[in-house]
Amino acid sequence: MKNVITEMNITENVSLITLSQVENRHGILASIFGAISAAGIDVDMISQSYPAKETVELSFTVSDDQLPKLLTFLSSHKELRASVFSGNTKISFFGKGMENTPGVAAYVFGLFAKAECDIKMVNTSTCDISCLIAPEYTAKIKELFNE
Repeated sequence: MKNVITEMNITENVSLITLSQVENRHGILASIFGAISAAGIDVDMISQSYPAKETVELSFTVSDDQLPKLLTFLSSHKELRASVFSGNTKISFFGKGMENTPGVAAYVFGLFAKAECDIKMVNTSTCDISCLIAPEYTAKIKELFNE
């Protein structure tokens, strides 16, 4: 996979925010992220669960530097039930050839399995797999990737 994954990036000090019991209706994501944007908060990874009854869980990340702004925002939006977990690391794997190569996800997730590292959040695109993890596993993932 080394010829397919051409780059690995590490972003430290990332906070994971999960909003529970978010109404599953059109426009809600635009409303939530519009308000977060208006508060001057930059969001990175976004993931939504499959609807359970009429609600979803909505998770996203911000840099730990943005956390004070986000906590202020959440305190003025009590209708948003939030859990916040700071101090995480995001590891992203990139490569233009990932799009048409079977097994890339299996390889990437295999690195985390070998490191005995739980993944807190995953985002993918055609040429990117990003995983949020506890920081103590960063060196091991980097070492395994560079073998």
